[in-house]
Amino acid sequence: MPVDAVVLESADAARLRGSRFAEVLQLARTTSTNLVAAERARAGSREGLVVVADHQNAGRGRLDRTWEAPPGSSLLLSVLFRPRPADLAPVQRHMAVWAVSLAAVEAARVVAGLELWLKWPNDVVAMDAGAVAKVAGVLAEAGTGWMVVGVGLNVSWSPPSLPATSLEALAGRRVPRSQLLVELLLALDRLYGQWPEVSRLYRARCATLGRVVNVQRPGRELLVGTAVDLGEHGELVVDPGQGGREEVVYGDVTHATLGPPGSLPTR
Repeated sequence: MPVDAVVLESADAARLRGSRFAEVLQLARTTSTNLVAAERARAGSREGLVVVADHQNAGRGRLDRTWEAPPGSSLLLSVLFRPRPADLAPVQRHMAVWAVSLAAVEAARVVAGLELWLKWPNDVVAMDAGAVAKVAGVLAEAGTGWMVVGVGLNVSWSPPSLPATSLEALAGRRVPRSQLLVELLLALDRLYGQWPEVSRLYRARCATLGRVVNVQRPGRELLVGTAVDLGEHGELVVDPGQGGREEVVYGDVTHATLGPPGSLPTR
């Protein structure tokens, strides 16, 4: 593997010793880190395997979208989990996705000094006077006895076709991917399994709650209402103002009202 393709530097990797995410498979180029992690899961790899790539040419997002970025411009990783049903029931596996999203927010805070937010269901965003710019996307896939959660985090580049930005554009300086990866995995190690705390922190950091939202669902009319809650299984609860509430499990959400998000409670 070329030297410039290394994401995790050896000095930073030493900090992961003793954590459940110390096994990091580094790839210079691949199709998708999620695909590789899923293949390893089916082959019997243990929980905690992390697949990270300098570049991927078949990255995926929600709703069959693609995720493409120039080599070396993003932090691209996937984490393999093998949650036991007694610890995390299949209907609660969104908690693992929430934990990864929160870990990405924490890594950006520690390494880049940035305050980022979460947009339901799976985006890490920057907020400027209420406007939303995507910084990262999170995507989960599952099979029998395993799940993989992947992250594509804009570090030095962001797609010009989207309301998006990058960590370096926000911070105004270089943001080392190696340090970012380590801080994300250390934060995930602290959060994973602490599900009541994950739920509390996600709600506090979710910029969607309390806003009027537009929800586009496949084959259904546009839903407009106020995002008032998160359901037991991670669904977004929307009040359309007609005396009822709708639970959104799947769909595209945009914020129709702007304003500063709430502050994160003291931990």
